[in-house]
Amino acid sequence: MAFIRIKKIKGKEYAYVVENKWKGKGARQKVRGYLGRVVRLQRGSDSNFFEYFKIVKKEEYLKNISKDDLIANLVKLELINHGFVEDKGLLRNGDITVDLSKIEVSKRKRKVALAMNDGFLANLTLKKIIGFNETGSQAELSLKLAKAFVEAGVNVSEELFVAVYEKIV
Repeated sequence: MAFIRIKKIKGKEYAYVVENKWKGKGARQKVRGYLGRVVRLQRGSDSNFFEYFKIVKKEEYLKNISKDDLIANLVKLELINHGFVEDKGLLRNGDITVDLSKIEVSKRKRKVALAMNDGFLANLTLKKIIGFNETGSQAELSLKLAKAFVEAGVNVSEELFVAVYEKIV
């Protein structure tokens, strides 16, 4: 089972995906990937999804939008609630850039992991939710989807989670 671990090196935090392996002497951790330097973000606002995107007819909107576009809008709103602004198709906060079309999170062209809520938005976690394509039973699928949102630090209302889930099954 893989999880995200933070290591402090010379006073700076870095995020890694690690996996536990049980050996004769106990658990050993193996690094599976580097997410980048951790940048901690503070929530500045709490905009409502439907109000922010000026959606009047919720049911029609949720019926017609694609899964990937809905997830991208959820990520976009979470970033905007954490101080990002839209700029030429990108989301920016100072020198941090999130490109949802390329699925990249960077600071001055280097990988970063944005600590938001209870998770980290990084290239890997962003790719995991935008390109969500898992299989399994309905219970397994809903759990995997919920875990993907939490790991990425994206808060999703129950109504919008159900809408995303229904587009997957």
